[in-house]
Amino acid sequence: MLWREGEVKFPGNRLMADEKRRESTERKLKRDEELANKYCAIIEDYVEKGYARKLTPEEASAPSPKQWLLPHHPVRNPNKPEKVRIVMDAAAKCDRVSLNDKFTPGPIS
Repeated sequence: MLWREGEVKFPGNRLMADEKRRESTERKLKRDEELANKYCAIIEDYVEKGYARKLTPEEASAPSPKQWLLPHHPVRNPNKPEKVRIVMDAAAKCDRVSLNDKFTPGPIS
């Protein structure tokens, strides 16, 4: 992905992503143990494949203008209720800015 700007800076979105969205997702998972187990299994698979990793305490506490916490949540398809997908919400806005806003759009055909 290419950035729209040479020097990308994001507003701090910890309150929106880490607190509000995470708390909402945690409440949903606490109400549905089966969903929680499937969600955790997907996250563990992401870690095993190297798609995600846990930050070190130093990384987590170091502010950076390029830091953007990506909110995510589980989604079930009504036609396939046994299947769970994790949706990464790059359109989530903080101070009228989203991760999607910072990327160049794809080729126009």
